[in-house]
Amino acid sequence: MILNLEKKGNADSASKIKEFRDKVESELSFICHDLINVVEKYLLPATTANDVKVFYYKMLGDYWRYLAEFTSGDQKATATKGCEEAYKKGQELAKTMPPTCPVRLGLALNLSVFYFEVVGDPDKACDTAQEAFDEGSDALAALEVNARRESSKIIALLRDNLMRWADAGL
Repeated sequence: MILNLEKKGNADSASKIKEFRDKVESELSFICHDLINVVEKYLLPATTANDVKVFYYKMLGDYWRYLAEFTSGDQKATATKGCEEAYKKGQELAKTMPPTCPVRLGLALNLSVFYFEVVGDPDKACDTAQEAFDEGSDALAALEVNARRESSKIIALLRDNLMRWADAGL
């Protein structure tokens, strides 16, 4: 959004907007790298619980994805690689979890968004989202009403993305 404002403004306002964008990106980069460090050095090594590890790998992938969304060149390549590696490690561990587990569904949701928004691979995005949607939807009926709520919300987000991506002609 800031980039759009920068392009639309006159030279003076574009300069100020660019300065602001650079500041925001610098601060966001610092925060993301700091959080990546915390997750990698402290949180992941401190847990043995599979579901917690999956959550931390999702979190790690999310912070790398945030970096990949606004960086370019080598920084974008590094962030994209870090993101995909974290999400893939999480996905591998998540295979042991029920398909309705909110952590597993959230990981699939975010991975599909990564493929669509960052990698630019709508087919991979749709395949990832569709698989999680199908597996989660099929198992949803077996859950008690209270356990169904959070999973249903994430499944609805998967469905919404699939519909939006299909409407975009992808």
